[in-house]
Amino acid sequence: MKIYYNGRIATLDSLNSTATAFVVDKGVFSAVGNCSELLAQFPAAEKIDLQGRCVIPGIIEGHCHPMLASTSELMDEIPNLRELPQLFDWLRRETKRLPAGSWIYHPMCFPTRFREMRQPTLAELDALSPDHPVLLNGSFAVMVNSAALKCELLEDFKGSPALVRDLTTGQPTGLIRLFGAILMRRLPRPQYAREQRLEALCAMHRRYHVQGITSANESLYRLEEFEIYRELHDAGRLTLRTYLNIMAGEHKGRETVQSLLAPLPWKTRQGTEFLRMGPFKIYLDGGILTGTAFLDEPWGPRALEVLGGGSPEFRGTINYTPDELFEVLEAAIDSGFTLTAHVTGGGGVTRLLDAFERLDRTHPVRNLRLTVLHGNFFTRANLERCLRMNVSLDLQPGWLYLDTEAMLDILGPARMESFHPWRMMQDMGLRLCAGSDHMVKFDANDSMNPYNPFLGMATLITRRTQRGLVFRPEQALTRLEALRAYTVNNAYKSGEEKEKGSIEPGKYADFAVLDRDYFSCPENDIASIRVLKTVVGGRTVYSHKEP
Repeated sequence: MKIYYNGRIATLDSLNSTATAFVVDKGVFSAVGNCSELLAQFPAAEKIDLQGRCVIPGIIEGHCHPMLASTSELMDEIPNLRELPQLFDWLRRETKRLPAGSWIYHPMCFPTRFREMRQPTLAELDALSPDHPVLLNGSFAVMVNSAALKCELLEDFKGSPALVRDLTTGQPTGLIRLFGAILMRRLPRPQYAREQRLEALCAMHRRYHVQGITSANESLYRLEEFEIYRELHDAGRLTLRTYLNIMAGEHKGRETVQSLLAPLPWKTRQGTEFLRMGPFKIYLDGGILTGTAFLDEPWGPRALEVLGGGSPEFRGTINYTPDELFEVLEAAIDSGFTLTAHVTGGGGVTRLLDAFERLDRTHPVRNLRLTVLHGNFFTRANLERCLRMNVSLDLQPGWLYLDTEAMLDILGPARMESFHPWRMMQDMGLRLCAGSDHMVKFDANDSMNPYNPFLGMATLITRRTQRGLVFRPEQALTRLEALRAYTVNNAYKSGEEKEKGSIEPGKYADFAVLDRDYFSCPENDIASIRVLKTVVGGRTVYSHKEP
């Protein structure tokens, strides 16, 4: 038994109470209150002086891919490219380093994050790497060079509408609009032994602990990745409480879905205190950074300039008809799973909510705790539908931080009024759940999607972008609301609000001790908050050491 005292403890209970001490016994909080009372009540407990530090519940990362990230830089550091000259210099180095004919690929490269705001052209890629096939993965579209287009690996895409062609010449532009992982899996890539993968995942979880993260909602690409998690769990090596989404990509049809889910040992929300099964996940549309999110209106002419051509009437990619979507949703529910869908455009949000409403006629959905994953663009009408069905909003503040200027340039201010309207969501009574969608690189701040939760909270609070723009400040949240989005709200989303998310008796003793007071430090300091100690189930999993 341990008593932590002399702290400024944000409990996040139903009253948002502040305490100065708590007792940890057998992995849970057994008492929470003030120092004098608890020190007197538990005189034999081991005493740990918090020295006036701010303590918060353990951060619950709402949406991430640590399994994928864990091996992303085991061989080499991946450059976070911010302008075309950096890309071109990297291609020159790789072309010189690798034998002719070897694939050069970047696992996450977005034209909208380049200072120049455009794709590299096919001619530029060909000039730099004429004898090496090049693939730049933008998650929901890829850019390739002519050497890649000649490869057998891309043979089945040459007649596909996914291959974008110049409207005048009919020749390929090098842009292929499809889920990039489909092609990335075909490339010759490093293979790691089982123990290497296990240790890499443990190392990634330790990096999360440095940020005060004690739980995560992880999305898996393959069922065999579940076995890696289970092996860590069964060996007692899993220190990050993990809620696993099983991703199906674009699988369709009742029988396909049911056969995919049948081998899994648990249904949604079943499992243990460290490993639980989450929803079945599909990809409903593309992404905003490649102009493939399914919008309410066409992307428009500026998108063609930035993103690599195509039809001016293109609204984005949609992978399921209404009937196909409903069939998958109903099959998942009948198999004991809830469903979530990657959806990044307003038109996609509407289609997903249409399916939820259709399901609601025969399977009441309020208790299913369905979510809209990403969303980005929300009309008031769609938010009212979410409220009516108790649908949570699974959001990524980092996308406002990194991508607002690009979206403003492409879509214009009027269409951007529906982009991440957090204050409207909060005031309507909706539940905001925050996460990073981290998937590539190790560094918490320099990853393509940074997983530093305090950067995410700072963005929710200030709506300040990486380049300094304060975008629609009237849609900002309070500090308390931002913290709840990373704790209690994510616990509710996974059906674990009685076990974690706040500092209350009977809940898991998951918490983080901070180097400054989150509630009173200057706004500009929030993103720089350092975690001094992270505790999971009463066990210290990270402790800061001064250099």
